[in-house]
Amino acid sequence: MIRQLFDPANAVTAAGLVLSVIAISLALSGRVELGVAVALWALLADHLDGVVAQRLTTRAERAGEVGKNLELFG
Repeated sequence: MIRQLFDPANAVTAAGLVLSVIAISLALSGRVELGVAVALWALLADHLDGVVAQRLTTRAERAGEVGKNLELFG
């Protein structure tokens, strides 16, 4: 599973998930403005992972399956 995160699209998805968690924790700690800013970066990552996945022509099938599962969390 960890090896599949080296796939560029999966790495972008994982970064978006991490940014989402950071944004939520910032908002809950009272730093709402910073949380919103980080959430916007998470939204950008969510959009970009699809773009990256579509442009990869030599993507392994297993990496695509892992990416679909990561999208369920994001």
